[in-house]
Amino acid sequence: MGKTFYVLLLSLLLGSGLLAQNNSKLKESYESYFELPRESIFLHLNKSTYIVGEELWFSAYAYDRKNGVPFTQTTNLQVSLYNDQGIPIEDQLVMMVNGYARGNINIDSTYVSGDYFIKASTNWMRNFTEDDSFVQKIQVINENTKVRQLADTNYDLQLLPEGGR
Repeated sequence: MGKTFYVLLLSLLLGSGLLAQNNSKLKESYESYFELPRESIFLHLNKSTYIVGEELWFSAYAYDRKNGVPFTQTTNLQVSLYNDQGIPIEDQLVMMVNGYARGNINIDSTYVSGDYFIKASTNWMRNFTEDDSFVQKIQVINENTKVRQLADTNYDLQLLPEGGR
């Protein structure tokens, strides 16, 4: 009985300290964190696989997440293309008007076959700790680069209806 009394007393003392905390500081920091409007960037690409000599066309949209409308304050959009090691291949500064922009990147003969990543961001996004940049993987095929051949495989296709008809 003595041990349970001391355990109960100890838990009551520790628990009362948790209840006495003031939530006003937490609420103020939460409200100030979301006080500034946040934007999200979306790119619409014409396709995801490119052959050397083609152009990558994109449309960019800036979206105000708080109000659910286009983010019209953004004027400069940084669009970059990176190889699979994260080394920048090309950088473009695109002008946005009323939350919309469009542009293109020429896929020339210097690109080797492989995976690349296109990234779009703005300077406004740098004000926040989380990275809300748009990133999408694309693939480039260069006919001068050897591509591994898939082994010939015999496929067995069977249709097995459950109803018996």
